[in-house]
Amino acid sequence: MIKRKEIIIVAVLILISLAIIGAHIFISNTKNAKTVRITQNNQVIMNLPLDKDTEKTINNEDGYNIVVIKDKKVYVREADCKNQICVNTKAIANVGESVACLPHHLIIEIVPEGEN
Repeated sequence: MIKRKEIIIVAVLILISLAIIGAHIFISNTKNAKTVRITQNNQVIMNLPLDKDTEKTINNEDGYNIVVIKDKKVYVREADCKNQICVNTKAIANVGESVACLPHHLIIEIVPEGEN
């Protein structure tokens, strides 16, 4: 029969393992510098550091988007597209996340620093 002490020891070991795994994921995601890559019509038009607050207006023949980097997050503050999906998308901060404005052929994504 399993004793109470054994159950507690196993539970503590599981919690410690989960904490170590969670810390590793958090550190690996925050340790590396991140870049905001902005692509329009399948061409990279700019790369910006995620850790520097910036505001850029991106114009093309279809309209404009105002992209804001603040507090290590990026979002579209304003756009003149009809559907406003890009404006209503939450701010992104992690590698692999993106915001798209399809009417303006604009993709904003987080990539590891130095990635082409």
